[in-house]
Amino acid sequence: MLNQELLSDFMNSFLGYGDLSADTWFIGMEEGGGNSLEDVQMRIGTWDKRGRRALEDCAEYHHAIGKGHLFTPPVRAAQKTWDWLIRAQLISEGKPFDISASKMMQCERWLRSDSKTCGLELLPLPSPNVNV
Repeated sequence: MLNQELLSDFMNSFLGYGDLSADTWFIGMEEGGGNSLEDVQMRIGTWDKRGRRALEDCAEYHHAIGKGHLFTPPVRAAQKTWDWLIRAQLISEGKPFDISASKMMQCERWLRSDSKTCGLELLPLPSPNVNV
């Protein structure tokens, strides 16, 4: 069972990942995940243990929830949802935007604190797909 106070705090405080000083913000519906109640509890519990930040460092948070492979070199595959966003960011910076550059950015600075990249979520809870 989810702690209702913690759930409410998360839903009213967590905005997403990265750096609010970024020139461009990517705003999505919600983050992926939440395939089970246990997964949602673990994600919210991790947010709580890490200090209840409005914006998390995406790589550090994903390492904490056991999804660090998305940021550990060498990144074998670009994360599908992020890939086109990363490429748009690279284009805006005047940098190469091929798959290699996308994976490098995902690994090194995508949605990190002080990275000049920002990803915010309109809805506060993770969802496995748009129908849930």
